[in-house]
Amino acid sequence: MKLAILVLNKEEYLEPILEGFIEIDVTGATIIDSIGMGHILSSEVPIFAGL
Repeated sequence: MKLAILVLNKEEYLEPILEGFIEIDVTGATIIDSIGMGHILSSEVPIFAGL
């Protein structure tokens, strides 16, 4: 068993990447949507927005 972690900033690249996985017989993947800490801090805690 192997683990690969990919952080993808451009959602439009997701489908071509998954298609590439299928071409090389990678049949399972888990996709998790996330929000960066900087984004949360800048929107939730305005005092940190200038950092």
